[in-house]
Amino acid sequence: KLLDWGEDGFATEAETAALRTSFKQEVAVWHKLSHPNVTKFVGASMGTTDLKIPTNNSNAGARTNLPARACCVVVEYLAGGTLKQYLIKNSRRKLAYKVVVQLALDLARGLSYLHSRKIVHRDVKTENMLLDTQRNLKIADFGVARVEAQNPKDMTGATGTLGYMAPEVLD
Repeated sequence: KLLDWGEDGFATEAETAALRTSFKQEVAVWHKLSHPNVTKFVGASMGTTDLKIPTNNSNAGARTNLPARACCVVVEYLAGGTLKQYLIKNSRRKLAYKVVVQLALDLARGLSYLHSRKIVHRDVKTENMLLDTQRNLKIADFGVARVEAQNPKDMTGATGTLGYMAPEVLD
């Protein structure tokens, strides 16, 4: 996951500071997680100046053209793509009941684990669910996740992706 905050000088210092704080919070949440239905955190970098990222058509020490101020989170690679891609690819036929139940249970197990750790994802959508080659679902993208507040009224509700938000949040 690459967070590009625009060309150097594009964001104000205050905006950059807020974005970096948000990035640190995402890393702080993600690096503590370990569950079969949550993507594994590998590492993070605040800035890309010293990163050497191999690409398919370059040598292992090559540096790609990444924005210097961008931050990145590195997680395990899941070759199955997103749940959204899988559903679109299989939209012409009805999914087997067993497949639907497996996906639903994987999501439920992952969310149950997060909730047991007092973490609220706040952006559960098909683009944030990744699949491995055996079609195991793993939750990804903790950019808007929060540690659950002691008082539920302290949790802000209007965060996430509009089409996936609960109706009561939209009032």
